[in-house]
Amino acid sequence: MAAAAARAKELAVAVGKFIDSTPTPFHLCAQSAELLRAAGFVELVETEAWRPLLKPGGNYFYVRGGTLVAFAIGAAFVSGGGFSIIGAHTDSPVLKLKPCSKRSGKGYQQVDVEAYGGGLWHTWFDRELSVAGEVIVRQPGGAFHKQLVCVRRPLLRIPNLCIHLQVRLLLVRVRVRVRVRVRVRVRVRVRVRVRVSAAHPQPVHPSAG
Repeated sequence: MAAAAARAKELAVAVGKFIDSTPTPFHLCAQSAELLRAAGFVELVETEAWRPLLKPGGNYFYVRGGTLVAFAIGAAFVSGGGFSIIGAHTDSPVLKLKPCSKRSGKGYQQVDVEAYGGGLWHTWFDRELSVAGEVIVRQPGGAFHKQLVCVRRPLLRIPNLCIHLQVRLLLVRVRVRVRVRVRVRVRVRVRVRVRVSAAHPQPVHPSAG
């Protein structure tokens, strides 16, 4: 019993570390790819021919952006046989930064965001937020390179209205219109602009939502 409890705790800690290290689908795919390689899976490239590479008993995977597909071919597999599929999300509700939306006002630098997914957006207000995602970086020679970004310190905040201006709203319930432009106050200058999502930094203070 003690061994089972220790194993469960060890697994929970490992899962927690994995979640903390994968704030966006891009990070999740990168971390999962490392785990698959360590387990003997062979990475495939979509633009290359697969038929010469796929063998019975083999394990394979490929990544496209924030999507990862892994599969195993049975040792006794024959063409026309059945197969099983398991699917899961790599994404989650998030506030995505809009490109080229930086502006200044009231002594703050601001950026526009848009809601992705069905989040409890009022829980994001008055909290220290940061940015994470994948950016495209121009190299000195002119070539472009994808790079993962995760800033683990507070950069942004979405301020709430003062309480006496929203009592009636709170009596009904807090509503955030998904397609309404929300402006985020930025504490420092942020240069990343391409495919970056607002995310909770890890850790700043205990999460409330």
